[in-house]
Amino acid sequence: MTKLLKVVLVLMIISIISITPQAFAQISFGTPAEHVSIRVTIEENGDVRVVHVVKKSDGNVQVKMLPGTIENLQVVDGAGNEIQHAMSGHSIITLFPPKVNFGVEYDLKDVLILKDGVWTWDFLYTESKNGVVFYFPDEFDLIFVNDRPVRIVNAEGIR
Repeated sequence: MTKLLKVVLVLMIISIISITPQAFAQISFGTPAEHVSIRVTIEENGDVRVVHVVKKSDGNVQVKMLPGTIENLQVVDGAGNEIQHAMSGHSIITLFPPKVNFGVEYDLKDVLILKDGVWTWDFLYTESKNGVVFYFPDEFDLIFVNDRPVRIVNAEGIR
């Protein structure tokens, strides 16, 4: 009887070890979005507006948004029609395959921090092959990127 109990105990331990990693696996819905462009507009008062333009796809897509507090979220096609979507954390998942390019627009709060009279943002976003384009108010003529000054006089933005 004790031999049978040992065999059952060993089988239970093996099954627990083999099942546990599957229980904590992350489920992914949709393929990562292919961006046409990402535009970040920073206003003089520190408001940040983000627009992702995403390529059409034959399947559902997942758009990872910039980290921060998201407000005024809109997911629309080129004609301004709302696209059905779901939100999971900082990702948008289209419920139906987008047949045309579409936009994900939102405001970010709490990303710019005022330090010693200078707005700072520890920015990193690696989801777009085309990079991110930043637009600043006309009053801005100098910004710092990685602690290096960049003059943006007569420039619409910086990539």
